[in-house]
Amino acid sequence: MYVICSARKEGMTFQAISDKLNKLQYTTRRGKKFNPIQVQRLFNKCDE
Repeated sequence: MYVICSARKEGMTFQAISDKLNKLQYTTRRGKKFNPIQVQRLFNKCDE
């Protein structure tokens, strides 16, 4: 989650972050690729 929070603070879009995560071969809890909506949901948890 640190990757998402820091990338968003640098000004990256959710699409760009999901592309970056997929390129680094991160997967979701279910083993799937990330999409922008999933990244947005995770980003919303950064401040919690």
